[in-house]
Amino acid sequence: QDAFNMAMLDRDQYLVQAIQAYRGDPQVPNEQQKRTKEIAKQPITTVSSGDVAYVDLRWFNHTWYDHLPIPDPEHSTYVLIFVYVPLVGGGKTKNNKIMATCVLMQETFK
Repeated sequence: QDAFNMAMLDRDQYLVQAIQAYRGDPQVPNEQQKRTKEIAKQPITTVSSGDVAYVDLRWFNHTWYDHLPIPDPEHSTYVLIFVYVPLVGGGKTKNNKIMATCVLMQETFK
């Protein structure tokens, strides 16, 4: 019920009908840290170098986004184009890290 209530705090942009799945207890930091470490060790298989991703501008900072002089920020989605760059990791088969470069800013994120 708590997760449902938190999901509803999205500035009335969406109506949550159901939560289909979750991973771990968000109230238990140790469990969250453990799961994060487990995920970080897994190889990345869903994206490849050269793939393109569109990232919502709100990702940088919601407060900053709310003050941008852009038309209809509440109902429009503004995105940045990111291109995945070659995978790095502990060998050719591990591939558990990836980086993406924001085309507009020419900045790479891990």
